[in-house]
Amino acid sequence: ETEKLELKPPLELRKSKKGKSKAKIEEIVDSILAFSNTGRGTIVIGVEDYGQVVGVQKEANALANERGIPIENALECYRGELRDRIGQYFSMTVPYKVSSTMIEQVPVAVVTVDRGTHRPYQRKDRPQKILVRHNASNHLATVEDLKPLFKTS
Repeated sequence: ETEKLELKPPLELRKSKKGKSKAKIEEIVDSILAFSNTGRGTIVIGVEDYGQVVGVQKEANALANERGIPIENALECYRGELRDRIGQYFSMTVPYKVSSTMIEQVPVAVVTVDRGTHRPYQRKDRPQKILVRHNASNHLATVEDLKPLFKTS
């Protein structure tokens, strides 16, 4: 991981696993906010520790099966559910998009985040918590971190 790249393991997005995935979704949301407040970045979902690419196909197929959606539309279903779960945490439009790509012939989900123009961004359930990206991790913003966030981009 770097200042511009975050790697995450696959997420279970089925209703039966919703409680389990909430903390992982919140980690992704926090990274989106930190990237949009500080610069830009990419979150790749489907990569285990030490860079092992496992993809999201298994989770996408399980989600599609739960909803009765054809398997050929599984990745689209997974991206849509991921986008919906992330979006629940924002009260304003945060500059990110969810897509998928192949790494080592395995499908992964990719969240691409741009630097926001209406900074600072924060979660609607924690408006006092403003995150920024330093090196390869997210941090609560300090007074010094906040100064450039209130300048126009």
